[in-house]
Amino acid sequence: KTVGLFLVAMAVTPISAQTSKAMTQLGTYVRPGTVQASAGVWGWTGATGKEYALLTSRKPGGVSIVDISTPATPKEINFIPSTGNSIWHEIHGFRDYVYKVSQENSDGLQIIDMKPLNQGKPAVLVKSPTNFFKTAHTLFIDTTVTPARLFVAYESTAGVMIFTLEDPEN
Repeated sequence: KTVGLFLVAMAVTPISAQTSKAMTQLGTYVRPGTVQASAGVWGWTGATGKEYALLTSRKPGGVSIVDISTPATPKEINFIPSTGNSIWHEIHGFRDYVYKVSQENSDGLQIIDMKPLNQGKPAVLVKSPTNFFKTAHTLFIDTTVTPARLFVAYESTAGVMIFTLEDPEN
């Protein structure tokens, strides 16, 4: 989502606006108390049509879930913590789940269930398996195949792990 991408750009650099004929700044969000920077961002739209930006942060490390239904006044409604304070997070969503890895934390693959947001409840960290890897540099979801596949480039070797997203919680 353009708003989410712009939110990250604003969080990482000093807050200012540029004159542009190609885009309009709709809002700004900087997580209160966050030290240093953010690295990953993703957008998610719930079944109710409500839009959210998912923004990773360094200190405290984790994922902010920000309601951007009214872009001029984005509001954090949920925070999913990480085990450490890394700036290097990668986040990607597919359907009702969001997947996050970190290059420095030992969270493995964090799997966040976004469905509770549709009932006005907080999103839930449903799994953080570390049996495959503890740290990873990046991830990608291939939605052109059924079931969708998650690719993770992890730290302990120059390789990739491939997972099915048929049943994210298991």
